[in-house]
Amino acid sequence: MTKAPFLMLLLASTLSVAEDTKPVDAAAAFGARPSILDIALSPDGSSLAYVGAAPGPASVLYTIDLTKSSEPKIALYSDGKPESIEKCRWISNQRLACRIGQ
Repeated sequence: MTKAPFLMLLLASTLSVAEDTKPVDAAAAFGARPSILDIALSPDGSSLAYVGAAPGPASVLYTIDLTKSSEPKIALYSDGKPESIEKCRWISNQRLACRIGQ
């Protein structure tokens, strides 16, 4: 008998989550760019770098210090006309090397 209230609560929470979800527009999702295009962890694991999609063809390189509760910082921006940031890799704990394409 003690399991019944728990199961009812679990069922109610599952139903409320299901009601909040919105259907995915498959046509819009099909042609959408991924929000993260590339990601890399520094050799010592203290920093993360990722290339994010920006409006239109633009791309942005962000870095995050994982040892602190910090916000991502913009390290590099490309408008995508014609160059874009394709891939970045750490060459030391403080330096990144990025491939820029057209």
